Parts: sequence; structure tokens; C-alpha cells
Amino acid sequence: MNTKMNLVTLNGPLGCGKTWTADRIAAMNPDVLFHRVSWQDCLRKAAMALLGVPIHFSYDVFKQTDYYGKTGRQWMIDMSEGFAKQHDPLFFSKVMHDTIRNVIRVPRKKHVFIADSNGFENELDYFRVQEDVSLLACSIEPLHLQDRRGLPWIESDSRFNLAHKCTLVAEDSTEMLGKLNAALQRRGWI
Repeated sequence: MNTKMNLVTLNGPLGCGKTWTADRIAAMNPDVLFHRVSWQDCLRKAAMALLGVPIHFSYDVFKQTDYYGKTGRQWMIDMSEGFAKQHDPLFFSKVMHDTIRNVIRVPRKKHVFIADSNGFENELDYFRVQEDVSLLACSIEPLHLQDRRGLPWIESDSRFNLAHKCTLVAEDSTEMLGKLNAALQRRGWI
């Protein structure tokens, strides 16, 4: 019996379809419990608490709203760079790992954890060496210079291209969905 936690990470530029891929893979496999996890979730909650924003407030609106001269997203970046990463560069990976460990698993059900926000090499490196995690790293690397809505890529996106460190690489989210589904089947995760 596999006692490891199965983790899928998705890397790619803002707007390339990482969240869409995560949503679709879960919808295609209703007998599997997909658990969404995120490196930035604890950071989002901390920034919202610091700024007095209710935790149920829309994350998309929070990221774009100005608070004391900075957007919510910039507050998160500043908190990450100025505190957490200086304290421990793997801080967010460790918090996410603890989050995954603490999920109560339903017996006789397959569980897959999926993170659609992977953007740094040390995050992948951390999970690769964890004995209790099986990692499937994926990267969507569009060949064109626009996102799926036809808008230019945001140059300030903090994610790094990690295709060279990933098992699966695709040019768009539709191609990734097919490759990911096949890989999950081969591994027996779905």
C-alpha cells in the first residue's frame, strides 16, 4: 500500500491555465479526492490579517486592491521577501508540507494534492527529497506572448520557468490536461 502523499505541482506564467488544469483534472476524476494546496495560502492569510481584511474576502480582489500605497499582492511579496524567506527560504514549503500531512484521508479513496502556484526551484527541490511525498512536477510553457485571454503576460510575475525541473511540460493547458491525466493513470494515482 502506498502511504506517500501524491503531490502534483503546476508551474507557468500568470494566466496560462494552471488553475483551469487543476479544476478540470479533478472534474474528470470524481472518484479521486483532489486537495488544493498552495504555497501562498499562509502568506495570503497573514497579509489579510495584517491589513484587517476579512479572510473570506476575494483573493483576486485583495491582490489588486490598494492598502496604504501598495496592492495586496505587493504586501504579500514584501512579507515573503522581507520576513519569511530571510528567516527560512523553505518556510512556505514547510508550511504546505505540514498542511498536507494534516489532511484527514478517507480510507479506500485515492487522494491527490495539487498546487497550481509553483514558481521557485527550491520549492520543487524541497518536495523531491521528502520521503513521505511522491511528486509529479508539471510546467505550462506557452510559445506565444499572450495569455489565454489574449492579454500580454504580466512581466512582474514572480514565478520562474521551471520546465527544466519538471516531469511534464506542455505548451498550453489543454495539452497539459491530457498529459497529466495519462501520467496520473500510469502512476496509479487515479
